Amino acid sequence: MVVAIVLVAGAAFATPAAADCSITMTLRVGSRGVEVQCLQASLGITQDGAFGPMTKAAVQAWQTSKGLVADGVFGPISRSVWVAQGSVSGNFPAGCTSAAGYSPTTGVKCDTAPSSGLPAGCTSTSGYSSTTGKKCDGSDTPSSGGGSLSGGETDINSINIDDADDDTIDEGDSKAEVASLEFDVDDADAELVRADVVFQVDDANDEENKPWRVFDKVYLMNGSDVLASIAADDEDNWDDADDVLTGTDFDEAGADAYRLRFNNINETFNEGDNVELSIAVDVASSVDGADSGVEWGVGLEDEGLRFSDGAGLDTFASTTDVASFTIEEAGGDSELTITQDSSSPDAGNLEVDADDTTTATIAVFKVKADEDGGDVKINDFPVLVAVTNSVATVSNNDVSDVVDEVMLVIDGHTYTSEITANSTDASEEYTFEDIDDDDIIVDAGDSMLATVKIKFKSQANYDNGATIVATSQIDENDVEDADSGDDVGDVSGTPAGETQTLYSTGIVVSNFESEFDTTTDAGLVTKQTFTIDFDVTAFGDTFYIPKTVDGFDTATAMALDDTVGLGYNLESSAGVIQTAGMDNVRSTESALTSTADTVSSFFEVPEGETETFHVTIELNDLGDTAGFYHVQLTELLYDLDQVDGTLTEAKTTFAPAQDFETQDVKVD
Repeated sequence: MVVAIVLVAGAAFATPAAADCSITMTLRVGSRGVEVQCLQASLGITQDGAFGPMTKAAVQAWQTSKGLVADGVFGPISRSVWVAQGSVSGNFPAGCTSAAGYSPTTGVKCDTAPSSGLPAGCTSTSGYSSTTGKKCDGSDTPSSGGGSLSGGETDINSINIDDADDDTIDEGDSKAEVASLEFDVDDADAELVRADVVFQVDDANDEENKPWRVFDKVYLMNGSDVLASIAADDEDNWDDADDVLTGTDFDEAGADAYRLRFNNINETFNEGDNVELSIAVDVASSVDGADSGVEWGVGLEDEGLRFSDGAGLDTFASTTDVASFTIEEAGGDSELTITQDSSSPDAGNLEVDADDTTTATIAVFKVKADEDGGDVKINDFPVLVAVTNSVATVSNNDVSDVVDEVMLVIDGHTYTSEITANSTDASEEYTFEDIDDDDIIVDAGDSMLATVKIKFKSQANYDNGATIVATSQIDENDVEDADSGDDVGDVSGTPAGETQTLYSTGIVVSNFESEFDTTTDAGLVTKQTFTIDFDVTAFGDTFYIPKTVDGFDTATAMALDDTVGLGYNLESSAGVIQTAGMDNVRSTESALTSTADTVSSFFEVPEGETETFHVTIELNDLGDTAGFYHVQLTELLYDLDQVDGTLTEAKTTFAPAQDFETQDVKVD
């Protein structure tokens, strides 16, 4: 090997001649291999390929000589300085990072001139070289938008983050998707320049789980293409996030949140595109028991996405959505995981018959066998059924008043558990022991669905507004190893379906849509105007909805007095309801309009008919600090007789709440 001697601050360091070797990963105490030998050669110390105390001391001395933090970890910052001093230079054929050997992508010898003209460390013209940091398209600096983008000022809308299709991943997984990121590009082309992604453990008391201990690399993906990636096992690449993640199913205000910043993404999207990206991770192969089974959340920081456009302007966008996922330890004790499936019914009103029985699905559970735990045979699948009948004018809070039969559908089989006369409690557990006769087996690494159906008694037996929920109770006593018959190490998860509210007469709200229009003054956003539409379907009777709309300072404030038909909250992006003491923004609202016929001060929705309702809500700047806000619809009142003071009024809650919430918009 040819080395040049460089004297720095009285110490001698050897720098390898250009293209002799390369370093592509973070090296620290415990690292081994040819890249450690390369580093040791450049430091002029024994080249045994083992990063130990002597190598660490030499790295610290070199970092001090370069004005770097002398932590003894040879990470991305140290590597970039090392590259700049001449350790890697020149162009190599596609797939090569040095002049040694052959390209893994083309088979060409790496010491030949590159026919593609790609910089060292590049296999295409997309992104940046992993060895030199230069753009793979040959330009020196990232695109700044402006002239290369069609149209003028862009607008990024309908941003959302959601769980990946499989929200359980395993240690050692590579490019495992943990979240989907979707947005619309309106008005003009946009170039995604930067993304700030936040990771957080859903446990305020967890001091052990740090992302750099759990993840090797984090990716921003467009389909199978990598737009950007970061070495997540380097603690230096993580910053404390400005805010913790807060979502519908993920809210741990006391936990630490950490941010990764993807810079120089420079991916262009066309006007009118509906963009679907994903966030993926390489999971460390040494996730231990303390890290296994922990729920993680993934989201964006405020103004977490930065775009440039043809007007040369920067546009920032974000969302408060949070995706969550769990990491399982390969070969660990957990062999069967039960979760609520995405096809399980959302919370809402469920129509039941006033004079006859009604059968409906109230929960769908996903049963997944661990890939390394073997096949699992299910011998029973207990389900806890709970009812509430708070008015109790017809019956007590007894399961037997509401439920005739509980059914479980799994692997093409249907099992029934009848309700006995002694089911006189508000909750009862029902079993399906006949499953044992049918060899219901979940193969290792696979999953199947278990659907809970209820045959409801006629609504004459209980009050309108009674509720019901089903919870999985399956545990280690209900399963066995399919091959050996031995006990299964662990069954994790007791998920519950969403609460269903039972009505023989009532309304169902659906098809929520919202748009907004922005008003600016001297470059500041002074007003945002939302237009909101939703459908209302009446069942069991004809109902009348008051035309008045009002915003409230609390989550539930509507009285059953025919005064207000639609209630809403104005909330910050973090979900904080805006009250009179918060002086940055105020809302004003129009009256309801509808495709329904008008009767006095009400809209009439006939039985079995669906009508569309429309409301306009303005958010006005009050001159305080800037912020992001959205409108959350909360309740809708409906009446049988248009007369206040009777017992004919009722109100429905918009659920699940996130389905009746506008996007966040900025007000300066």
